Amino acid sequence: MESDSQQDGTIESAQDSNIESGQQETVDSNMESEQNNSQQTQDSEEKEIKKVNSNKIEKKRNQRLFGSLLGTLSKFKKETSTLTEAQLKRMEKEKLIALKLQQEKEESNKELQEKEKMLEEKKQKEREMELLKKEQEQKELLKRQLERKQKRKKIVEQYELHLQGFLKTEKHPQIYFLPNKV
Repeated sequence: MESDSQQDGTIESAQDSNIESGQQETVDSNMESEQNNSQQTQDSEEKEIKKVNSNKIEKKRNQRLFGSLLGTLSKFKKETSTLTEAQLKRMEKEKLIALKLQQEKEESNKELQEKEKMLEEKKQKEREMELLKKEQEQKELLKRQLERKQKRKKIVEQYELHLQGFLKTEKHPQIYFLPNKV
């Protein structure tokens, strides 16, 4: 009977071990499900943490990008205003140069007008000189003509004076003769 009791003990122990192993399996499956649940919870928590971290990282990244963008814009604005100042200076210089060019042009126009006026006056004087010269030449010509006329007249008068005592024929060619003196 002892052997029966031993057998019963082993059966019981086997049953116990089966129960225990079934319980163990249940516990294991419970633990696994708990682990899965906890792992899922951890995964979801990690995802949330990653989201939060990525949100923080993205926020910092966005802030850096925005700051960089603002810096670039302010730099561009500064360069543009600097260029504008340079352009203003250049425009002022160009205005001064244009003013100087205009003054030089006016001065050159005045000089040109003065030269033209002087040339016109010179031409006028030359014309007057030519007129005076022509007048003098005409006066000299008239004077010579008058002198010739006077010489001719004088010669004619002398010839007539010489021929006073002579008589002349009426027919052509006229012949002059001196009658005897009585």
